[in-house]
Amino acid sequence: MRRTVTVVLGLATVLLASACAESYPQCKAFEFGDLESEPRVTDDDASFEDCGRVRVEGPMNAPLVPNASALDCALEHLADGRAMRMELDWGPDAEYSETAVIWSDDGRVAMRWRRVTNDLSLEREARVYQLDAAQLEECRALEDAGERFSCLYEAFDAGELVETCQTKTFASE
Repeated sequence: MRRTVTVVLGLATVLLASACAESYPQCKAFEFGDLESEPRVTDDDASFEDCGRVRVEGPMNAPLVPNASALDCALEHLADGRAMRMELDWGPDAEYSETAVIWSDDGRVAMRWRRVTNDLSLEREARVYQLDAAQLEECRALEDAGERFSCLYEAFDAGELVETCQTKTFASE
């Protein structure tokens, strides 16, 4: 009997550990490649709606979002707690540019992978955040797409950091 309980508990632990290893969008659900490529979701069972790509222009204090459909899709999914993926290109000037991809699960947990070029440095990070539903609803209610974008970035800054998957900084001399 004791051996059976030990085997069953061991099997349950292995199953739970493997389920956690593929939890989405936790770090273990992604494979991180080189500096230029975005992470790849390794969990074949992960499903999310592709909201598309948003292009942002101008500085953070006055961003311009010419076509906000991808941003609005992402905010809707995040606020409602539905899984999604959105790409972001932000290149206000030659000194600063950012590429990002955001993945979310069904519980407002989101991973943001960013590649930021600032003058002579390059930074890459991937972090998982628990986002606040009320703040996301406030973002959705804003009239201006640039304000919605800034609000989304503020939601990540205010969100609870769940896990840091990767951070790397490279500076040119």
